[in-house]
Amino acid sequence: MSNRLLPGLALVLLVAGCGTADTVEQPVTPELPAGGLFAYAYEPGTSYTYGFTLNQTLNASFEAEGDPSFLSGDEAPPGDVEAEISISGTVTYDVASAPEPDTYAISISGTFDEVTVTGTVDGEPIEDELDLEATGTPDLVQVPDLLIVVDSQGRVLRGELDGQELPQLDLFANPFSSFEDLTSGGLNGHLGPAFPPEPLEVGESWTDSYSEEVFEQTFSTETTYTVTGVEVMDGAEVAVIDVARSTSGLTLDLGRFFMTFFEGFSAMGEEAENEGTPALDEIDLTFLVSLTPSEGSGTVWFDPVAGVTRRFDQQTAASIDMDFSVDDGTQAGSVRMEMAFDVDLSAALEG
Repeated sequence: MSNRLLPGLALVLLVAGCGTADTVEQPVTPELPAGGLFAYAYEPGTSYTYGFTLNQTLNASFEAEGDPSFLSGDEAPPGDVEAEISISGTVTYDVASAPEPDTYAISISGTFDEVTVTGTVDGEPIEDELDLEATGTPDLVQVPDLLIVVDSQGRVLRGELDGQELPQLDLFANPFSSFEDLTSGGLNGHLGPAFPPEPLEVGESWTDSYSEEVFEQTFSTETTYTVTGVEVMDGAEVAVIDVARSTSGLTLDLGRFFMTFFEGFSAMGEEAENEGTPALDEIDLTFLVSLTPSEGSGTVWFDPVAGVTRRFDQQTAASIDMDFSVDDGTQAGSVRMEMAFDVDLSAALEG
């Protein structure tokens, strides 16, 4: 071979080598199980149990004026409350067939195995949960106990709580009852998204909206779900779904609600007036409970083959304000409460 050919041959080899080194492999999008077609496949007669941990950070401030015994019965509310509430337990889904095709009747029950409370009330340490209850701070988390009917796409068609159709606003016993879905971090609802009927791909998003009328106001939530990938959990391939939720604000005029209710007992009011008790039209009552707009985020690990949620994580931040004042002509008092809370829920399917 002529030496004159060697430089040319070396150049060819160099260019070929550079071309090989610069070759970039295209990323491979992971395939979703079940072809990306997501649906729930609960088995009637079967129970599904989720172990959960729920952590709630609570900061509340109270401003009270007037006669303390008139406001709370014993003493005025505290000035500031800072608390960390940690709850662990289980939530069980007992599944039965529902009358409609491809629907499930799910009885949701729960147990709180351990509840711990730490923090301060006006700088003094909180000893246990009873100390927190004594402050007048509303109980924002209840043990789940309800019945819901969902279809195979995960849409809640109806529900019952204590035999009454949802939503149930027990405003006499608990003026904050309309916010419990939010303050529980999703614990007392269906753990999982409502899916579209079409197959999904990694990177695809969809939105689920919900609204209801509460005291002539529209209370709404909008949730966006995005499939971000595939993981292996408990030996099964699961879809990883990111969740972003926004909730509208809401103000309940409970003063008007209570006055309207009691005006229905006008005969009783007249009797009370004859006994020296102020008539209803002589009482100046304000009772407003307001939920500010809130944001939440989370992740769902869904098993499309088994048709169940295997893990559910959600973080929620919100605040609630309360303004209460009453003047019956002889006594007057007011309480204002501002409360902010962060809720972190993690639930995983057992067995």
